[in-house]
Amino acid sequence: MKSGGWNKAIGSAGEDLACRYLAEKGYEILERGFRCRFGEIDVIALKNGEMAFVEVKTRTGRTFGYPADAVDHTKLARMKKCAEYYLMMTERVCGSVRLDVIEVEIRHIQRVYR
Repeated sequence: MKSGGWNKAIGSAGEDLACRYLAEKGYEILERGFRCRFGEIDVIALKNGEMAFVEVKTRTGRTFGYPADAVDHTKLARMKKCAEYYLMMTERVCGSVRLDVIEVEIRHIQRVYR
C-alpha cells in the first residue's frame, strides 16, 4: 500500500474509533467527513442539544508530537467556518456548539495478507 493510502487507512481507523467513543458517551453521529468550500469536519455529533464538530487526529506514535498538536489556529478557524456553513445549510437548531479534537494513538497495527 502506498504511503498516502496507508495514512488514509490509519485516519479512517481513527475516525471509526472516535465515532465508537462518542456513541458510547451517548452522542448521535450526524455526519462523517463533511466537506464544504471552507474545509472538512471529520465528525459531527449531537448530544442533549449540544452539537460537537470534531477533528480526529490519529497517529501511530509520538515522533511528531501529540496528535492534537497538528491542530493550529488556522485549522480551528476553518472548522468554525465549516460549522457555521453546516448549521446554515441544514437549518439545525441546537442549544450550543463546540469545536473538539479527539486524539487517537494506534500502538499496534497488524497487516493480514490473504
